[in-house]
Amino acid sequence: SFTTGLDRFSTRVNNDGNAWLTSDRIGIYMFANGSLANGDALNENVVYQPENAGKTTPLQAVNTDETILYPKSGTVEFMAYSPYSQSLSEFTYPISVGNQSAGLGHFDLVYATANNEGNGFASGGVDFAFNHALSRFVLQFTDENNDFVSINNLKILGMKAKADFNLRTKEITNY
Repeated sequence: SFTTGLDRFSTRVNNDGNAWLTSDRIGIYMFANGSLANGDALNENVVYQPENAGKTTPLQAVNTDETILYPKSGTVEFMAYSPYSQSLSEFTYPISVGNQSAGLGHFDLVYATANNEGNGFASGGVDFAFNHALSRFVLQFTDENNDFVSINNLKILGMKAKADFNLRTKEITNY
């Protein structure tokens, strides 16, 4: 079984707050222990979802026929990310943040690896401690009296809106 957790900032940004939602989707990979670096996955991009809403929650396979099971021998390690994408190639997640009308949850790219401190897993539950791949910043404007001012239309020029995030290397490229 898998359980979600979040990094030291304890935030999961979505339209309904900062916790996992049952509608969130998480992609999970399983590798023979020590082989994550070379990318030889035993299970690839299996879709999981939170069982409950919350900051920490068990995960379940969306399609129970695809539930990841431990191999009969040997140890394994795991990699996970959210939001789920079918269009991964070579573990590369396509980032596109130009149009954010779908809500913040579609852009809060988080990732995790779990290898039991290098020992791998042969049985039992796996806790994922997710980290944020992107940053969010909020601008607040005040007038000369330090009263907050509402801005209806703000355009920021020169920002990169597309890039690639490699889930294995944790590198952002092609921006």
